Amino acid sequence: MAALGNPRYEAFARRVANDMAFGRAYTESGFGASGNGAYVNGARLARRPEVAQRIAELRATGVQRAVQNAEVTREYVLTGLSEIAKSGKNESARVRAYELLGKTLGLFVDRTEVTTGNPEPELDPTMLSWDELQTILVLQRKARRTSTLGSGRP
Repeated sequence: MAALGNPRYEAFARRVANDMAFGRAYTESGFGASGNGAYVNGARLARRPEVAQRIAELRATGVQRAVQNAEVTREYVLTGLSEIAKSGKNESARVRAYELLGKTLGLFVDRTEVTTGNPEPELDPTMLSWDELQTILVLQRKARRTSTLGSGRP
């Protein structure tokens, strides 16, 4: 489909295809409304068959271009990393290139620690009974003894 005959309709369709809100696209395309009226009129204009079809067409061509650019960019980067990995100027550059290639290919996974929004509260010794304190001390002594047994220390 060719550009719309009405230049304001075409400008509106291009703005909406680029993810601009109906109201803002309506006012920036030269229509004289503001606030809620701009949104209502913009939504109404977007439903017109010729405008809706043009928006869909512009979005489709935009997606196609983005996909083509992403493929070329990805290919370019991978080719460059491969060249650096094979014949980089220094060892650290070659190692880094191999690392990035491995991550891109899914060979390496970055792991992060995930914590909940409600961490365990710290132990407040003033809130413990005498028996609970003694139990903790006994457990700590046992843990120390078992850790020093394997180390060769008395």
